[in-house]
Amino acid sequence: MKRNGTPRKGAKEHHNYIVAQALAMLMLGASVQEVSDKLDVPKQSVSRWRELLPAEVGRGGTKKEVIEDLFGQYLEKSLRATLAQLEVISDPDWIRTQNAADLATLHGVVFDKSVRVFDAARRGAEQRQLPAASGYTTPETVS
Repeated sequence: MKRNGTPRKGAKEHHNYIVAQALAMLMLGASVQEVSDKLDVPKQSVSRWRELLPAEVGRGGTKKEVIEDLFGQYLEKSLRATLAQLEVISDPDWIRTQNAADLATLHGVVFDKSVRVFDAARRGAEQRQLPAASGYTTPETVS
């Protein structure tokens, strides 16, 4: 890794693979402290490497935020795929080409999954309303 200026006395040069591993961990949402501990590298070095990342990558995002974002993307793509599948299976011409047993199974699966998604969304909405209704505040509810 190329540095500007004169190196500090006693400064340790880190192998490129250590820097690459640290950057990868940061991009996946690890904190500076976690990277420092895992790779046995000073926090100052990890912080300096983090500055090499684009602003929208690996900064300010906790593991929880990264996972929430990935889950949101997964959910969105799953719902879009499900909607595309529902378009196909709701076509009367397609339905006529299927046997009754397969249609019954398909209907059961689609209905069951739809009810589960709806129920999960309902419970999530109720949980978001509970703290405000009870007067209890969480960090998310404090303005």
